[in-house]
Amino acid sequence: MQFKEISLAKTIMLTGLIIAILYGMYLGQENITLAALGIIGGYIAKDIELNNNSEGEDET
Repeated sequence: MQFKEISLAKTIMLTGLIIAILYGMYLGQENITLAALGIIGGYIAKDIELNNNSEGEDET
């Protein structure tokens, strides 16, 4: 399994979102937790899509 470098900005953003998830769980605010999880899920999906496109697999 290869690990690629991750930028400092993305690291700070993901750390902030994880803190938001934990804070939302602590307060019992489900909307904060679900919003942060949705943002993380969106970035993971975008990274997966970019990795699949960079391997030269055209879906056309």
